[in-house]
Amino acid sequence: MNTFVLVGRLVKDPELREGEKEGKRWSKATFSIAEGYNENTQFFDCSAWNNNADYISKYFKKGDLVSVQGNVHINVVDKDGSKTKYFDFEVTTIDKLLNAGTKEEKA
Repeated sequence: MNTFVLVGRLVKDPELREGEKEGKRWSKATFSIAEGYNENTQFFDCSAWNNNADYISKYFKKGDLVSVQGNVHINVVDKDGSKTKYFDFEVTTIDKLLNAGTKEEKA
């Protein structure tokens, strides 16, 4: 079982999309994770499907501090004889964390 847990901020508003044939909905979101104050920042592109996609697109926005859990899918693409691995982070659980520094949460 490949699982992940991230705590970070949404880089931009999640994008909700819908498939043409299957009618499946998915959402793409990018999270940033800093390794300390003014240290290296890493970015993770994540996806969510159907009800999770609806929930994320409706209740989360750029800048939100979140905890994300999910599954890691490893895709191998063979292009011109060179194999490349791509990691797909599928969100199964997401929670908004409170940040004492924002005006919205102090009110």
